[in-house]
Amino acid sequence: FFVSASAPTLWGYLVFFAGLFFILRWWRLADPLRKTRLSMWSVGLGLIWAVIIGQLFHFPLPWSAMLAVTISVSTQLGAPWLSPPRREQIYRGQTA
Repeated sequence: FFVSASAPTLWGYLVFFAGLFFILRWWRLADPLRKTRLSMWSVGLGLIWAVIIGQLFHFPLPWSAMLAVTISVSTQLGAPWLSPPRREQIYRGQTA
């Protein structure tokens, strides 16, 4: 149902990415108030869950891991981020 000729079908992709999105909550990686610009913890967690979900639904292993890591890193680096000192300045009403 999820694999045809050793390649994921549309349902395979849908289940894989829906599972990752549900479990990892990637929208939190785009929060400007997150603690760090790039969290290796969330990248590693994404890698582990990609392997687990990939094995459950027969998604090819190297591709599932690379996709999850790439999405996690690019989401964090592409999203705006406010450093803690900058957040403190904004909270205190200081500019520049």
